[in-house]
Amino acid sequence: MDDAEVEEILAQCRTMTLVTNGSDGWPHATAMWFAVNDGHVTFMAYRRSQKCRNLARDDRVTCMVEAGSSYAELRGVQLRGRATEVSADQRLDVACAVAQRYSERPVDRADVARQIRARIVYSVELTGGASWDHRKLGASGPTS
Repeated sequence: MDDAEVEEILAQCRTMTLVTNGSDGWPHATAMWFAVNDGHVTFMAYRRSQKCRNLARDDRVTCMVEAGSSYAELRGVQLRGRATEVSADQRLDVACAVAQRYSERPVDRADVARQIRARIVYSVELTGGASWDHRKLGASGPTS
């Protein structure tokens, strides 16, 4: 997919699969709400969550967003990068951007400020990725 198509799927899809590295060497995948800000994937997580413990030990992540109901419609984006905690001066703005994406009315900054007390707000510096769009293949999908 070209850059515009990648931006479109990131804007349309509401849930991202976030994969962190567990202490036992196994990937830890979780569904997350997210936003894209200035070319960075951003998300929030409770400080005591497994994903935060994993990120404190190893900041590498894979983020996947996908869409489609049948094989011929599957499309998605996989992004790799390093997740870092957002600086204190940007924390509320980034959290509000994520919250606003999932709200039908303007978010209340004071409410978001209260909600993020127990959370870490992350930004992912992207280092690579891939995308796919089965709609471009002209195939009907597996037959068995």
